[in-house]
Amino acid sequence: MEKKKLNKKLEELEEEVVEKLKKEWKQELEELEEEFDELEEKELEEKLEEDLEEKLEEELKKE
Repeated sequence: MEKKKLNKKLEELEEEVVEKLKKEWKQELEELEEEFDELEEKELEEKLEEDLEEKLEEELKKE
């Protein structure tokens, strides 16, 4: 009888831990995705800026 209660309690605790970990991982994943998006956006902006500078230089050379 006591063993059944302990097993039940252990099972409940395991479920709690799993749920907490899922929530933590989900939050961490969201944060990482946001960081990635910001980095990607910054990278694209830098690339665009470089391309524009190159085009401007080419145009200036033509004149």
